[in-house]
Amino acid sequence: MAQFQFFYKPDTLRKEITYLDPANEDFAQLKEQLLDRGYVASPYQIHAETESDALIKFRLVHKEYK
Repeated sequence: MAQFQFFYKPDTLRKEITYLDPANEDFAQLKEQLLDRGYVASPYQIHAETESDALIKFRLVHKEYK
């Protein structure tokens, strides 16, 4: 099962959502780039089989991101 770290941009009515794979060797660098661009890291990491499943789980946890 894959792991996903989600990030959102709060000043866009929380419509801009993206994610990274924490197992990616460039994760720390990519995370810093997102944070520098105004994204906020979700406090939860999602475990799912697919990217689509991860997004569904993320939206279940964060109902304001529908």
